[in-house]
Amino acid sequence: KLSLYIYNSSDLLIAQSTELKDKISKQTRTKVVYLPNPSRSFLSKKKIEKNISIGYAGNFGKVQNLDKVIFIAKIIRKKNIKNINFYLIGDGSEKKKLLRILEKNKINNVFIKKRISINKITSFYNQMDILLINSNLKGHEAVIIPSKLQAYLSTSKPIISFCEGSVKNIINNSKAGINLSNLDLDSAAKKIINLTKNKNKMIKFGINGKNFFKKNYELKIVVKKLNNIISKCL
Repeated sequence: KLSLYIYNSSDLLIAQSTELKDKISKQTRTKVVYLPNPSRSFLSKKKIEKNISIGYAGNFGKVQNLDKVIFIAKIIRKKNIKNINFYLIGDGSEKKKLLRILEKNKINNVFIKKRISINKITSFYNQMDILLINSNLKGHEAVIIPSKLQAYLSTSKPIISFCEGSVKNIINNSKAGINLSNLDLDSAAKKIINLTKNKNKMIKFGINGKNFFKKNYELKIVVKKLNNIISKCL
C-alpha cells in the first residue's frame, strides 16, 4: 500500500489524534507522535434563555447521519416540548433527502439552511445554545477528529456528540458535553431534553470545553509543540 510505503520511508510521522497514532504505530517502525490540528478561537456572548437552539454546521453526507437528528427532533416535539429547535447549516449529498423527511413528517422544529461562509460562522455559533457533532464512523475508522470539534470547544458552548472513537474520547476527557447513541433515538431525545433543563450544567460544559481548547488546540500551543517536535529531529 502507498500509505505503508510513506510510513516506512519517513523519519517521523505526525498523527492528529492519539487513536490514529496508535493505529499507525502498529503498521510501521517509524516513530509516530501526536499533534492535534489547531483552531482559531470563536468567542460567544449569548446567554442561555428559555428557547434552546441546537446547531450543526458542516457537510450533509451519509457519514453525518443527520436524518437521525431529524427523527430525534420529531420525538422531542411529540412530547409537546416547543422550546427546542435544531438548525442544520450546510450542503451535501443527503440534503435533498433530509428536506424530504422534514416535509413528509411535517417536522417544524428543524430548520435546514444553505452553507454559510467562514466569516459568518461566528455569528451562527453566537446564535446557538448547544452545538451538535455527529458521525456514523466506528472502530478503526473513527480515529479522525473533525476540525469543527476544536472550533466548537472554543465557543464555550456545550456539545452534543453522536460519535465514537476519538471524538467520543475528547468529549469525555474535556467534560464539554454529552455522548449519545443514534441507535436509541428515544433515549437520545430524553437526554437532550434533560440537558436543556439544566442551565448550570450547560454553562459548566461550555467552560470545560473552552479550558480544554486553550490547553490543547490554541494555535500558539500547537505551534510550540510542533517546534519542540522539529527541534528533537534536528
